[in-house]
Amino acid sequence: MSTPLSKKDSNKEPKQVSKQPVPLYALIMCVFFTLGYGSNEWLGKNDLAQGVADHVSKIETEKQSNANQNNETSGSSKNTINTLPNYASIFSTEASFGDAKADLLESIANKGLVISYTSHAKTMLDNTAAVSGVTSPVYNNAEILLFCKADLSHALVAANPHNIVLCPYNISIYVLSDEPEKVYLSFRKGEKSETKTKAIDALLVEIIEEVI
Repeated sequence: MSTPLSKKDSNKEPKQVSKQPVPLYALIMCVFFTLGYGSNEWLGKNDLAQGVADHVSKIETEKQSNANQNNETSGSSKNTINTLPNYASIFSTEASFGDAKADLLESIANKGLVISYTSHAKTMLDNTAAVSGVTSPVYNNAEILLFCKADLSHALVAANPHNIVLCPYNISIYVLSDEPEKVYLSFRKGEKSETKTKAIDALLVEIIEEVI
């Protein structure tokens, strides 16, 4: 004989059961079991389990690959021209490229130095852009000036004859296509382990500071 519900019981709301999403691998298992579990003509138990595991692994790998691609795409826009390398000292001025270069040449000459070579980096990059598949140039203009200071260079190679790889010194002057209103001047910092490069770095900073 059933027990009648009390008024208190009748007012109770039915207990809500939270619904959890069915895992993908469980659905796949159901399909495999429905189609062929227990039939050695199609798949054995071990083969079935391995087949499910392989399929799930493949799906997870594809999901991770897609996620990585999305991260790379969204992250590429963050890798902007404002990311400065720690191996270089970089300065800038809002003067025109022509004026900045003229001031740089004058500053170098005022130190009693002679430019041994000028590398026309922009021209070289433009001449090889087509064969390299480049359609968007990085620079509007770019040159690298090379020179030495006798006493500093003698001290440098006297400390270690292999320091000759650090000569001549150079200052790069360039305008980025994405920042046409700004001229950059930069040089590679000397090795921290070689104390003789400190004087060279100081010289290059003095030269650039007269430009900016």
